Amino acid sequence: MRKLRTYGSTFVVAGILLILVSTVLPQVKSQQTLVKKGPDVKLEGINYWIDTLILPPIDEGSQFYINLQSEKPGNESITIMPYRNGEIVGDKPLVVKSFGRDESSFMVSTVVRISSSYFVSVISVMNNYTLTIRSTWSPYDSLRVYLYWGLAALPAGFLILYYDGIRERQEKMFRESIAPQGPAGGDQPV
Repeated sequence: MRKLRTYGSTFVVAGILLILVSTVLPQVKSQQTLVKKGPDVKLEGINYWIDTLILPPIDEGSQFYINLQSEKPGNESITIMPYRNGEIVGDKPLVVKSFGRDESSFMVSTVVRISSSYFVSVISVMNNYTLTIRSTWSPYDSLRVYLYWGLAALPAGFLILYYDGIRERQEKMFRESIAPQGPAGGDQPV
């Protein structure tokens, strides 16, 4: 098999697989639990730290459970807001909570009002925390970025196959042009 045809076929197959994986798997959703310990830095020489993360898209009507445990009372706050295309959406956050002076834990179960990703912000003031979030989202959401690789690989594979077809016809014509013809005078052997 020709080397270019092998490369082209590989690109086409890889492109199709990447497109399928990046569009189908992120639609598969299941119950997920995220546990995060923070803050992400040691609070030495600084008084506070803001940790942020973005949850994958969660469908409207899904149950959403939050548990924030603080090492010391007070000095923690959490905000969870709908987030789409790099911007906060909607008029109300899903959760806003600042710990009182005597509070060291916060638990709530609510229902998601808007289908979107969710932006989570935890502010720690000289304190460590453990955040647990449980809801239904796709564990494969990060595979969406491979759609672009698939969309690039597919036409590249077809171009390579097209070019290989042209080269193959040229080589065939060249071989036929230098192939020995019958004896001079046009006599063909019987």
